[in-house]
Amino acid sequence: MIIVPPLVNNVIALLKDSSLASVITLLKLVHQGQRMISITFRPVEVYIAVAAIYLILTTVLTFFTDWLEREMARRGAAT
Repeated sequence: MIIVPPLVNNVIALLKDSSLASVITLLKLVHQGQRMISITFRPVEVYIAVAAIYLILTTVLTFFTDWLEREMARRGAAT
């Protein structure tokens, strides 16, 4: 049996604290944003893009875990 609400919190914390498939982390995202700022000299646009990417990642994970919670509750009610 999986306890879903703590699982959701752990998944979001995992995204914030470590890499997602060893490719994307918040620090790497911000670092890349800083590199783009040094090239383009457009900090507002770059930071908005970085925030949007991070928001998309956390939103997708939240929707997935909400779906997982509903699915597990439905299957638990069916058994």
